[in-house]
Amino acid sequence: MSKRINIISVKFSDTELDLIDKMAFKTCRKRSTYIRETSLGYKPKEKPPEDFYKVLKQLRYLNNNLNQITTKAHSLGVINEKDYDKQMRMIRDLVLDMKIKYLLGEKRDGNNKNMGN
Repeated sequence: MSKRINIISVKFSDTELDLIDKMAFKTCRKRSTYIRETSLGYKPKEKPPEDFYKVLKQLRYLNNNLNQITTKAHSLGVINEKDYDKQMRMIRDLVLDMKIKYLLGEKRDGNNKNMGN
C-alpha cells in the first residue's frame, strides 16, 4: 500500500500544464512523478541517448563473463583475486557512474528565483 495518502490540489493554465507534460515526457516520468520530484528540489534528467543503453548492455555482458571466469578459476585454484576484484570494482563503478550521470535527477540548490511567477 502506498504511503502517499495526502492530496494537494493545484491549478495550472493550459500553457503551464502543456509545459509540465512535455517535460515529464522528456524525462520518461508520469506527470505526478515529475511534479513531485521537481517540487521536492530535484531536476529530473532527460532520457539518455540509445548509446548509453548499448554501452550499459555491453558492460553487463562483460561483468557476467568475468563472473563466469572467476567461478571456473576458483575451482581450478588459479586466479589473482586482488587484480580480478579490482577489475570487477572498476566495471561496477563505471555502470554506477553511468546510471548517476544519465538516469538520476540532480538536487537543486534552492535558489528558485522564478518560482513565484
